[in-house]
Amino acid sequence: MNATLQYHKLDPATESDIFSQMHKAIYSLNEYEREEFEERSAIMEFAGGLSREEAEWQALQMTIEKRMKLAV
Repeated sequence: MNATLQYHKLDPATESDIFSQMHKAIYSLNEYEREEFEERSAIMEFAGGLSREEAEWQALQMTIEKRMKLAV
């Protein structure tokens, strides 16, 4: 079976909205979560070779997942 990965570029309005939502979530982090987020994103960007946007997105997901686990 041959699989083809297709990449669809988001239109600028959608992309802008996604990053706007991401930044709102980042600003909602408390002091400790924000420190953890910044450290994780920096490590993923510089040591992991990810783009800044991808590193921030993954770090945000990890930070929010941790918050949700602690809330249970």
